[in-house]
Amino acid sequence: MIIATGGINRHTGVTEAQELRRLLIERGVPDTVIRYEDRAADTWQNVEFSLSYLREALEFGLRVTAVSKWYHRRTLHCLATLVPDIDSFYAISWEPIYAGRTVSRTSWPSIPDGRRRVIREWEEIPLRIKEGSFREVNLVGDAWRS
Repeated sequence: MIIATGGINRHTGVTEAQELRRLLIERGVPDTVIRYEDRAADTWQNVEFSLSYLREALEFGLRVTAVSKWYHRRTLHCLATLVPDIDSFYAISWEPIYAGRTVSRTSWPSIPDGRRRVIREWEEIPLRIKEGSFREVNLVGDAWRS
């Protein structure tokens, strides 16, 4: 089961979940295994609006894997917070492109928009954990656990 998430991208106007679904089908993934929510405006809503699909996956005994930008820890915390009965889950990351430049684990400090986003994430997550709006997660072996 693949859960595609995301509403209208404010930069491109593309509805992210619908585009991902289209790309998956185009590459041979059967439509019957794809679930999608196309209303979310942020990461919290990506998870919140996908809760029924996440519960379906857990009921089937499937392992959950979150896919997000490499620095986007909020994805993991939102998942752990909104799905408190998830025992463990996995994460796969990708490198975004801002202003035509790939923001990688080594290049981010030299890309102004990448630098701003990475620093904001590193500063915000501990604050959200401390205030209680995010559950803490830790990498244990190859899985994330809260």
